[in-house]
Amino acid sequence: MKNMVKILVNDGIHPDGRLLLEEANYLVEEDKIPQEDLASRIAEYDVLIVRSATKVTKAVIDAGKNLKIIARGGVGLDNIDVEYAQSKGIQVFNTPRASSRAVAELAFAHLFSLSRMLQRSNRELASGSDFKKLKKDFETGFQIKGKTLGIIGFGRIGQEVAEGVEHLFHQERGVEEEIARVHGLVADADRDVGRIGVVVQQRRRRKLELPTAQGQQHRDAGAGRGRAGDRHGGACRRAGQLQRQ
Repeated sequence: MKNMVKILVNDGIHPDGRLLLEEANYLVEEDKIPQEDLASRIAEYDVLIVRSATKVTKAVIDAGKNLKIIARGGVGLDNIDVEYAQSKGIQVFNTPRASSRAVAELAFAHLFSLSRMLQRSNRELASGSDFKKLKKDFETGFQIKGKTLGIIGFGRIGQEVAEGVEHLFHQERGVEEEIARVHGLVADADRDVGRIGVVVQQRRRRKLELPTAQGQQHRDAGAGRGRAGDRHGGACRRAGQLQRQ
């Protein structure tokens, strides 16, 4: 235990993240240390992982005699004195892409909510307002498709939003091409079924072309089905031919 790297995760961590660290033979502690007590207890840890709640100040950094890494589970580093930590030889990391998709999806949620006035209508309905009046007041809204979306700040989150717009509203050509491809497959299948039908009919006709005693082709569908009356009739005709010979 003495040689294990001790990690203090002061603002919480997902169970999967903790499991990964423990599988790598790190000692992980999640007991929350209040901000006012952090400087007095940080010396025993090698790594400090925080989110936005914990402030990693100069006092905390000076007290962290064994600190080698300070990591922020999030995008910004505003709650960490990065320059001072680096001047002490401590590496500082963050996870800039960790929440980009989630924030972009939240932006879309607000966009859809505003376009259909979901928040206002839900709030007023819960307050006991007249349903018919609310329905008339909020039935208009507007359609997002065809509108121009302005993105102020084109960082990771802005790029995620732009990519989401592409996926949500600019796939019509791809859908049409896919429908055409499916129709082509169906047409090919119909042609194949038609060819199979022709072959089956040809085979049926060949089965009914039975040779007669004179080497000619006799096409008697009834005989092919083997009805008793037809078989007797055929035998009588052959017997008559033999008598005439």
